[in-house]
Amino acid sequence: MEKTVKKISQLIGTAQCSFIRICGNGSSGKTLLANHLSKELQAKGFTIHYLSTDDYLLDGDAKKQFTSIITANNPISYFLPTLVRDIEMLKRNMPFLTLNDHNLLHYKGDHNELVIVEGIGASFLDKDLFDLSIFIYTTSQVEFTLRMKRDHFERKLSTNDIISRFKTRRSEFERFILPQKYKFDIILMNTGSHLFLERFPQDPL
Repeated sequence: MEKTVKKISQLIGTAQCSFIRICGNGSSGKTLLANHLSKELQAKGFTIHYLSTDDYLLDGDAKKQFTSIITANNPISYFLPTLVRDIEMLKRNMPFLTLNDHNLLHYKGDHNELVIVEGIGASFLDKDLFDLSIFIYTTSQVEFTLRMKRDHFERKLSTNDIISRFKTRRSEFERFILPQKYKFDIILMNTGSHLFLERFPQDPL
């Protein structure tokens, strides 16, 4: 991952990208990539403002209105207008408090400032909102293997629950998100042990 992160950070500096989105399926490594990229850019003197689209997910009570199970891979799981509003506020240098942690975000538009919007929800937004779009994904088998480890040990879910939820989650990912990957500037495939670069801009953005 280190070489890929350095290559992306170099592109960001060269192309003077200010608003970056990182999207993909669950367990693909979105947050890990965002963290590594943030550290690399901070080491170069950049100030990073981080916005997670998980903050804009509907809560359990709101989801009860739907007759079928929906996952984070479905656009109706998010308050997308609110997410767009907050990104537009950042672009206008207007400060606001994040929804869950109530942290103050204030992008001032300086040359050494960046906004990283990370999470599945950013997949459903207009590409024009961002200077650089990064898509990271895994195959179904890799996602299932990684999710089994995480959901079993960290969330204490049974094997049957994990399998049932995974089928719905992967189906919605392949229906709503995967077809959009070619709209992204950078495409990465995570095999679980390696990160393959499938697409990278040949010229500065």
